[in-house]
Amino acid sequence: MLGICLLCSEVILASQSEEELQTYITIFSTKTSAGSQLDALNTLQWSGLSDRRLFDLLEKTLLENHATARSKPNVDLVSWYAKSLGTSGLEVYRDTFKKIIQSDSHKKIIKYAQEGENNLAKYKIWNPIMTNRYVWNSDNSNVSNRLANMIRSDDWELRMIAAKRMLADNVFDDSLLMALDQTIKSEFEIDHDGKQQIQTLAWMCRALAASMKPEFEKTLSDVHENAGNKKVRKYAKKYLGQYY
Repeated sequence: MLGICLLCSEVILASQSEEELQTYITIFSTKTSAGSQLDALNTLQWSGLSDRRLFDLLEKTLLENHATARSKPNVDLVSWYAKSLGTSGLEVYRDTFKKIIQSDSHKKIIKYAQEGENNLAKYKIWNPIMTNRYVWNSDNSNVSNRLANMIRSDDWELRMIAAKRMLADNVFDDSLLMALDQTIKSEFEIDHDGKQQIQTLAWMCRALAASMKPEFEKTLSDVHENAGNKKVRKYAKKYLGQYY
């Protein structure tokens, strides 16, 4: 019976992922409004997707438009395409980036093509982390599950991004908050002296406090009183004030 339940769960998760993929494919194949494309390109960064059915569409649009985009709206949109193509984490697109970087395209497009190329190696690591199904909670959205995976990772940049996304998108599911709480508890007593570690702990405390859930007040109090780094203690005190 357990095996059947697990199999059903995997089928449901696969269906949800395919549905999400097809939503993106529809947006980029039918060329919806620029606003819709920009919104999709933004959320695509944290989708964990790397399917060529989707990213070949982005590559095609990028190649067709990078040389002729001159107006600010067009340059901005094409720049986002360049940046987002790199979130595929697929080396097959590196030559496309090199072609654009060496072209006479608008300097902003070239800048974001360089960023996109740099993103390839980063997202090759990040995408499998975001889409790891080992601790996936089928009661929560794909967005919430990916954020939890990012928080549980040992990548400080990914953790910070997740905390910021929680705040920006107002995502505070219980299992996500538990993952955040556990990660903070595992790190705060260490005397982290790196700027990124300190800032990430601050953002994670801020996100935990923003939930306004009373069960997490003690964690923030512990961080305020016992964090290994005094800056982290200061940040925790500030965010703890949200409870009063």
